[in-house]
Amino acid sequence: MNIEKATYLQKEIRGNIQFFRYRKNRHKKRAFHLNLVTVICSATITTLLGLQDFSVGSWFINISIILGAIVTVLNFINGFYNYKELWIKDGKAFIELQELERDLTFYMEGRDPASFAAEELEKYRIRLNEIIHSSADIWYKLHQKEIDKGDEEER
Repeated sequence: MNIEKATYLQKEIRGNIQFFRYRKNRHKKRAFHLNLVTVICSATITTLLGLQDFSVGSWFINISIILGAIVTVLNFINGFYNYKELWIKDGKAFIELQELERDLTFYMEGRDPASFAAEELEKYRIRLNEIIHSSADIWYKLHQKEIDKGDEEER
């Protein structure tokens, strides 16, 4: 019976590792691309406004205004979704899950499945739940900051 619990735990841990690996990588890419586009737009604005010797009229100024608006929207998106913080949160959970998987494998390796102690497996299950709850709590706190900011602005 405990072999089923151990197998279930391994499956759950692997599934969560895959989930957090995917999210960590997705948030990392989004944070990178969002910041890259913001920097490129900002640098282009500076360059266009600095090119005053060309006789292109107000084209450079109009393009700079549009790019400025894009930068504003990108900064809003970055502040709202906070991809960097999500990347860090998911990376932390990913590492903790890998550690849990190693510990469970170490416990099970070379041991007769009949000798798996239910109490030990329960400790691993509790650790798995703590990792997932910790990640959810961090997500909640990140979003609670945004809600609190919005409440303060309304006052």
